Formats: sequence, structure tokens, C-alpha cells
Amino acid sequence: MKHKEKIYKKTSIFSALVKMWINTFNYTGTASRSEYWIPVIFQILIGFISFGLVFISFCISDMAFLPRGISIILSIYLFLSIVPWISLTVRRLRDSGKSAWWIVLVFVVGIGIIILAILCAASSIVSFNPAINQSDILYAPPTDIN
Repeated sequence: MKHKEKIYKKTSIFSALVKMWINTFNYTGTASRSEYWIPVIFQILIGFISFGLVFISFCISDMAFLPRGISIILSIYLFLSIVPWISLTVRRLRDSGKSAWWIVLVFVVGIGIIILAILCAASSIVSFNPAINQSDILYAPPTDIN
């Protein structure tokens, strides 16, 4: 019996972001850890940059319109990426073996987003199909009894 190994391809930043936007309304299927975390970290960086530009624009009175304008554009991008992020998170939760309803934790102020991040950091489900991996060897009774 041949065992197929799951081939993991490297996910680039660009391809992960494109996949997030293409699958905006796709709540079925799965998303690997790299497909999830690359866009999430990108969104966090955009948020920090936007906040930093707002802070700078209030500290500097000259040319304050430039940082505010860029910050507004970045904030619009973050607002438009809410729905793709939700569908990406649902696919990631499904890949880690959790129910999609765990997304409701986002609405629990403070601790909810931390718990959701931990759930999404879990590894993918190991398939119990012997054609895909060697789980029959791992979970079979020992054959080497002396």
C-alpha cells in the first residue's frame, strides 16, 4: 500500500493576500497556518502604520495632511478587509479541527481575540485515512510483543 505524503508548498506574502481576497465569500474548505498568519500579520502591521501616522500628524502641525491622508487610505483598506478576514478565519478554524462558531469569540472583549489566535495557531488535522498518512501504524496495537 502506497502512502501519500502531504506536500507543503511555501506560501509567499503576495499569494497569501491574493488568496484571502479571492476567497472573500468562501466559508468552506480550509486554510493552512501560513495562508492565515501571513495576511493577519500584514493587517496588524498596516494597523500599526496607520495608527503611527495619525499620531505623527497630531504631533507635527506642518504637512499634517499627508500622514492623515495615508492613514485614512490604510484605514479604509482595513475596514474593507474585515469580511475576507472572517472567511479566512473560518477556513483556518475548520483546518485546525474546530467549529466555525469559534469566530464568535471576537466579540468577547479582550480575551476572545487571544483565544481565537491560539485556536488558529493549532496545527492542521491529521487525516486518519491510511492512504494519506501512516496513522494506521501509529494507532494500531503493538505487533512486537515479547
